Amino acid sequence: MKRPGHAKRPTQFVSQCLHPPCHSPGFFFFFPCQLLGDCIGSGQFGSVYRALDMSTGEIVAVKRIVVEDGKLEQEMMKEVDILRGMSCPFIVRYIGFVQDDTYMNIVLEYVENGSLQSTVKAFGKLPEKLVAAYTFKILKGLAYLHEHDVVHCDLKAANILTTKTGDIKLTDFGVSMNLKIKKQSQSQGTPVGTPNWMAPEVIEMKGACTKSDIWSLACTVIELLTGKPPYANLIAMSVLYHIVEDDMPPLPSNISNPLDAFLRRCFQKDPNQRPTAEALLSDPWLASHAAGEILPRIAQPLQNNLNGIQPPPSPTLSSLTIATSTNNTVRKKKKKMKKKRERKRKGEAVNR
Repeated sequence: MKRPGHAKRPTQFVSQCLHPPCHSPGFFFFFPCQLLGDCIGSGQFGSVYRALDMSTGEIVAVKRIVVEDGKLEQEMMKEVDILRGMSCPFIVRYIGFVQDDTYMNIVLEYVENGSLQSTVKAFGKLPEKLVAAYTFKILKGLAYLHEHDVVHCDLKAANILTTKTGDIKLTDFGVSMNLKIKKQSQSQGTPVGTPNWMAPEVIEMKGACTKSDIWSLACTVIELLTGKPPYANLIAMSVLYHIVEDDMPPLPSNISNPLDAFLRRCFQKDPNQRPTAEALLSDPWLASHAAGEILPRIAQPLQNNLNGIQPPPSPTLSSLTIATSTNNTVRKKKKKMKKKRERKRKGEAVNR
């Protein structure tokens, strides 16, 4: 019988790595033993676990998928092929891939603070200045992907991880597409992504492109500002209809003019009219907030609260509290001494 609060014992796995190091064809090696811990999230194809690398002591994330059929295995290998070619501080780092008879496991960098979605759930709507800072970092990651002909295809706050210092890491490339094999991906004939963040050309099955990520980025900006993506009150089919038929998704009220202009640039129905990720890095909205410089300064207090770290008390309030406490103590002592002297005088009067 399990004791109350008793955690499930971690499970250990050792499997053969299917990808050779140094691109040596036909060379196989065993990936270091991993000790699986608690489940920290789930994606489109499986669950993500925190794990301990038993040879280095490094904490890693393991995306684990039950092998069911060849098609699913093909999708997972596509994600691995994309990630293993990436080397960017704004994209989650690929460590390795291991497989046994039951599971496929993608071993990734562990990003300690969870997703931007969890940050929004913890703190609610984020201020525009902080959203600008996050957007700048997201665009850095997108610019790298697009430079390498990769479309993320499912950009949203849940797929953007944050570090304790306020940096971001794009993750979850299960439905991402390499434009070099675009024809093969299009043959599936199914829109990929999450409805509220989908670009119109994806819904109409005209094919995803790098500009599709720009539309999703604008939806993510609205998500961070308001706590919800566009059309959050509608069912999925209605969302898809409105994205295609409306001129653009409804914009939040009380946003600055530069942000309004930024969103309108991203929400062009014609993908060819949308700016590139690289061009958006110099957008006036981001420049007005000096977005590349402010993130660590703004994000750290938020992340401290997320980790349960309380800020130090205000010096003025602290001083006032100490002074008040001291004054109360002094008054009590004076009152006690006064009563003692009165009792002493009464005793002397009786003795006389």
